[in-house]
Amino acid sequence: EERKIQVDDKDFLETIAGSIMQAREYFNASKVASLHTSPLLLYYGVSNLMLGISSLMIGSSLTIEKHGMRLELNKESSGRIADIEIRPFGSGTGALSQFCKVFYKGTVLPCGDKWTILEILGSIPELKPDFENCYPDAQSYTIPVQIVRRENDYLERINPINIEKFENRTRVFAEIENFRSCYLPPETSLQEKYIILRRKIGGRKIGVYSVSGQKFLQISHVKGNHRITLPTIIYMYMGLFAFGYLSRYHPERWSPFVRSDSTGEKQLIEKFIDTSRRYLPNLALNHLHQKRIRFVNNAQGA
Repeated sequence: EERKIQVDDKDFLETIAGSIMQAREYFNASKVASLHTSPLLLYYGVSNLMLGISSLMIGSSLTIEKHGMRLELNKESSGRIADIEIRPFGSGTGALSQFCKVFYKGTVLPCGDKWTILEILGSIPELKPDFENCYPDAQSYTIPVQIVRRENDYLERINPINIEKFENRTRVFAEIENFRSCYLPPETSLQEKYIILRRKIGGRKIGVYSVSGQKFLQISHVKGNHRITLPTIIYMYMGLFAFGYLSRYHPERWSPFVRSDSTGEKQLIEKFIDTSRRYLPNLALNHLHQKRIRFVNNAQGA
């Protein structure tokens, strides 16, 4: 009733149930598959999951035609998987466009602007240390934040080492969406050991969280005349499309990479696949319930 779902609309209910059941089977199949096919299986699973969750969120079935994005392999690139480009395209009925409307505050993602796989991987909080090890000269798009609890309140702080790679360090915080509406101007602690962030009274909450609960601030991407900060679930969806498409339609590029990569990219992509499989269902539930739901396993406590 809260979502205005008509319980007598059997086709709609079957769409939700069928999408989620198919998602589960694709997820399970991807667990036992090698990297040759696991990205494709997981992409199918995530597509079904997001369709089911989106339908629940809006109370009606989405009309989806095609992926809403395409992959462009640049033959003149360095040969890194990271340099392959994703371009959103087409009408508003493409899967990417439809999911962005639901999970990205009703916003339509601009078409035609390229997104590199490097940008996508650099936007996933869980991948930050592995990303920086694999691409030491690249800029990550996430900044870890330490939350320090005190007797009557708490403060947030950042290790300055995490902003050293940015070209213009003095403008880093200007590249974080809604930073000024959330925080007072950053301060530097004694001996410049930390950058201190103090929340404004009544300020909005920003940031994303990793599987472990670590908070990160997101650096926006410049696309055309816009600064765009996507939710993690959309970054993961785009990345899975890219790797799934590569494995399905470009085995001449994907198979040798999986078989003999020695650069570290393969390990990074494997971690991306594992992280997406584990965390993306949680992210979908967070969006459905409009709050962050934390799942704790037995090793972490009851």
